[in-house]
Amino acid sequence: MRLRTTMVLIMLGAGSAQAADLWCMPSEICRGDQCKPTRDEETSVRLRGFDGRAPVLRSGGEDVPMRLVNDGDVRQWQGAAAGGAVEILAWRPATGSYVHVRRIGEREWRATGRCEVQ
Repeated sequence: MRLRTTMVLIMLGAGSAQAADLWCMPSEICRGDQCKPTRDEETSVRLRGFDGRAPVLRSGGEDVPMRLVNDGDVRQWQGAAAGGAVEILAWRPATGSYVHVRRIGEREWRATGRCEVQ
């Protein structure tokens, strides 16, 4: 009975681990070559489960499934939003800095700032 209880507890413990989120707050936003400083939380993005198998970027009120495309000094994820936008998030863990790019056709929106693991 003791072995059975231990096995159940191990299985329950393994299922309760959650992947971490990466919350990114911009300090500058650029539309094309027009840039301006910002502290607007409405323009922040959150990469839920960034250290898991199926990260999801919350951006512009939309959930975008992402995939890890680079896992070096700079970690980079990419995904496609339902409206056709390409989303790219590049994060440098050593400094916390990030670049978030959203492309729709020829138009590009870019935000830079810092991320923190939550």
